[in-house]
Amino acid sequence: MIVRSDIDPNAISETRVDFTLDKEGLRPDVHLKTDSGPDATDRITNDSTLVIDGLKDGNTWKYSVDGGASWKAGGADHQIAASEFGFNDGVKNAQVVQTSVEGKDSAIRTFEFTHASNTVSVAGVGTGGTPLPFIFTEGTDKLVVKPENRAFYLTNYNWNEGDVIDLSEVLHVPENGKIEDYISVGRLEDYDRVMVTINAGGLDSKNHDNLTLEIYPEGHRIMPVFIIYDGGEKVI
Repeated sequence: MIVRSDIDPNAISETRVDFTLDKEGLRPDVHLKTDSGPDATDRITNDSTLVIDGLKDGNTWKYSVDGGASWKAGGADHQIAASEFGFNDGVKNAQVVQTSVEGKDSAIRTFEFTHASNTVSVAGVGTGGTPLPFIFTEGTDKLVVKPENRAFYLTNYNWNEGDVIDLSEVLHVPENGKIEDYISVGRLEDYDRVMVTINAGGLDSKNHDNLTLEIYPEGHRIMPVFIIYDGGEKVI
């Protein structure tokens, strides 16, 4: 309400002004960093990284990947990392809000897409002296280790892109068992190399040799490695 008073104290007029905050105009845009499906606009991808656009200077943003139950502050890169959506294939969604310098929130932008890993395997056995080479590509690669495989030399692994090492065909952990009884992990600080050995006792294979994985993360950066196996999953 706006009140106007002239010199005459009895000459007072009132004007009411109604307005609505433009929450829709402040709502940010969201899109996939890479839409790798059959159609460039089908929202099917092997890279769940999301890019946030339409952010105004000085404003901040936040996002939720659990239906709004919890929120995280968005970073200066204006992206949501693929690892935020987990490592399983299927339909994913994110909610994004922009907050003005005055502290006003925009309407929620909801973005839904389908994550489909690039699933690959490598033929051959591999030995400690001549391991099987594999290079992880951009986006999510799921490397399925086969029973005949014995040794791998893996490069360009990227946790942030959702890369997965799938041991479910070769490693079985009983219901009451502990994964630590079946694998050993060593980290070498030179190049942050990760050495994983799956002990023969846990291998579902007639070949009772140990299985070794020599993993070099992308850019030789320190990062966790995600594996799945018959009986569960683990971050190492």
